[in-house]
Amino acid sequence: MKTFHLALSAILVTGLLLTGFSPATAADTFKWRADAILNEKTGEVKNFQWFCDQVKARSGGRLEIQLFPGGSLGIPPTGLYRALKSGVVHMAMGMSEFQAGDAPSLSLDSRFYLWRDRSQRWAIHNLLAPARQEIFNNSWGIELLGGYPLYNTNDGIVTNIDGSGWEDFAGKKIRVSAPDSKRVFELRGASAVFMPMGELYQALKTGVIDGVDTSPRTVVGRSLYEVAKYYYPVGYPGTVLWTCEILVSKKHWDKLPADLQQIVRETALDASRKGACEATDPRTEEAYLAKMREKGMTIRYFSDADMKRSQQAALTAYKEFVAGSENPNVKKMAEIIAPYLPDETN
Repeated sequence: MKTFHLALSAILVTGLLLTGFSPATAADTFKWRADAILNEKTGEVKNFQWFCDQVKARSGGRLEIQLFPGGSLGIPPTGLYRALKSGVVHMAMGMSEFQAGDAPSLSLDSRFYLWRDRSQRWAIHNLLAPARQEIFNNSWGIELLGGYPLYNTNDGIVTNIDGSGWEDFAGKKIRVSAPDSKRVFELRGASAVFMPMGELYQALKTGVIDGVDTSPRTVVGRSLYEVAKYYYPVGYPGTVLWTCEILVSKKHWDKLPADLQQIVRETALDASRKGACEATDPRTEEAYLAKMREKGMTIRYFSDADMKRSQQAALTAYKEFVAGSENPNVKKMAEIIAPYLPDETN
């Protein structure tokens, strides 16, 4: 009888192997690498690390995700989608704004100064979620699991110019960070230029540039308060809202068992909710503004009329971009966004 059972077991195992089925073994554990462009001290990356830790705990160690912050994997910020598509990296916390060259449709809703407030900006982003998921899947082989706003959403001019509005920056050389903000500044009469982040401090100090369009976090992180006296937010607060999205390469996602996929999905949604709460806490932004004031900077706000001028310039830049694009996904996203754009005479 013992011989019979041994023979039967051998037959069953052989049959399972021949049919391509293998029983669960230690091989069902997975080790992934995750990329993040921001450094480990930022709130966004701390939240992504929380996600990684929770996945390991909730899966009983079957899926372990090692996070590599600060771009330490060597993946160029503008090449992340290509890296995910090829499977070079398993997953990432990515920002579509850095991928505007490869995938312009996925950052169409985050144009600088276009929206009236944070709530409207985030609502538009969520409205586009199904279309974004479709583009990620079909064009990039990426699974979009969730996302949360960048933790600093004010954007303004760091400068030594003692002024009060756009008229004080006419003809002034302002360093900008993106093509759409460059166009807005040009439309408002400034001379917008690009410059590497590492050169900003010295350029401001020596007067090579008259100002830098950036966030309070960058002002504090790069000690720009040492070489500039004023900070002018130029758009409605909370509207320069980039998104930290939790992305997985489908080459690796499709290899996960269904139960692990479910754990990752649920944990990503929890991380998205947690990140959104932290990002929208006014104390998150105020901490940087308080530090700037403590270091002697004066923060001056544009008038509502100038804020509207920023928005109108953003609307012009947006429409120019959409009209000039032949990308079908841009047209598709633009159709969804169209009913919610600000009025021309706003």
